[in-house]
Amino acid sequence: MKKLAVVGVMLLALGATSFARGHKNWNDSDGRMHNFGNSSCQTSSNHMNFKRSPEFEKSSILIEEKRLEIKKELLKDSPDWNKVEKLNTEISTERGKMRTAGMKARFEYNKTLPNQNQL
Repeated sequence: MKKLAVVGVMLLALGATSFARGHKNWNDSDGRMHNFGNSSCQTSSNHMNFKRSPEFEKSSILIEEKRLEIKKELLKDSPDWNKVEKLNTEISTERGKMRTAGMKARFEYNKTLPNQNQL
């Protein structure tokens, strides 16, 4: 009976520690561990030189302005829901344009890369 109790306590301790989150200080703010190693930083040097286009910056500023307008409207005692809906629609339209522009840029960039399948 004592052996069974000892084994049960050991299994309980093992189970409790196996589900513990984080390790040292490598965890992100969400509590998940992210250990990519040094290889990802060295191989993706192209991302280090990335600069956002002025059009993208303008769109980001426009979206932030519209979000601020929504916040202002929601602070009122009786917000105009039609205005909030209109602003949300404008934000989603602008995001769609930004996303399409990003897809076009990636497509054009991928055209310049050598074909990876041919050896």
